[in-house]
Amino acid sequence: MSTPPTRINFHLLLNSLLMPFFQLKTRILERGNFFKIGEIEFYVAATSKSNQGKVTSRSIVRCSAAVSKQETLARVNLVPL
Repeated sequence: MSTPPTRINFHLLLNSLLMPFFQLKTRILERGNFFKIGEIEFYVAATSKSNQGKVTSRSIVRCSAAVSKQETLARVNLVPL
């Protein structure tokens, strides 16, 4: 009997982890790079207007799940626009 995949609460992830992380310190993200918060790794899938972007309170951040080769949730893509 296989275990069903875990559902990600992206709203909770965004409001409780990602946005507070960016509010603590100004961070410049470059498209195609990875960054970690604790044990969670994020991939910067896109930025608007250039290859890098600064996440501010006015940024639009979109999250989606990506599955690793081991078929477990390994990354969440982050798109600051």
